Amino acid sequence: MVYVGGKKKLAKYICPILQKELDTGKYSAYVEPFGGGGNIMENINFSIRYFYDINKYLIAFYKALQDGWEMPQPNSFGAEHYNEVKNSFKLKDGKYPDYYYGYMMFVPSYNGRMWGSYAKDGGQRLYQKEHYLSVKESFLKIKNCIFEAKSYDELKLNNCLIYCDIPYRESKKQYYDIDFNYRNFYDWVRTNSKNNKIFISEMTMPNDFKIIWEKECNRSLSHQKKFFITEKLYTI
Repeated sequence: MVYVGGKKKLAKYICPILQKELDTGKYSAYVEPFGGGGNIMENINFSIRYFYDINKYLIAFYKALQDGWEMPQPNSFGAEHYNEVKNSFKLKDGKYPDYYYGYMMFVPSYNGRMWGSYAKDGGQRLYQKEHYLSVKESFLKIKNCIFEAKSYDELKLNNCLIYCDIPYRESKKQYYDIDFNYRNFYDWVRTNSKNNKIFISEMTMPNDFKIIWEKECNRSLSHQKKFFITEKLYTI
């Protein structure tokens, strides 16, 4: 789905690398500890796929879709309701189910930014419809995943191929509402690489990690202001 920091545009480069490794037949499962918008997962073909994310509301939303819940039709509510649910979330008053908070924080949100602002249609862009159809289409490709709300460091994995799309050190990509400890993550990768194969998307990593792919990309959400970074795929 539309998701800030997602890999929708880069999936065509990253997924073949992951799929080629999976096709060796050496792994028992494919795992994403930072599932997010599912842009990589939806392009991976494997019988057992685990989709983790620390955001319990996002996972509740995916599970609701898995159970047959139907999202509201595009433009069936306005900014007033969006902001009311957003305020309820901030107050933690539990007025709405977790899956509804998960839906509202991303799908009708401008550019898929978590609780950014209500996505109003403008010019020739029908943002509400675009986001709605993006989720409908993408979820068909990940609906058979095993979804769980967990932090990466809670996972006990063995003989898996793992892809990590972490919050970049030099960007504002969110890891829900928690400060991301990079040193702990690097150590987790080093330890778990003994029994698994791990790939990480980042712009910079410690020297013991090796780059296996890189590409310069525009990371701006605006057509007026553009800036470029070099996306890299690492392993160890």
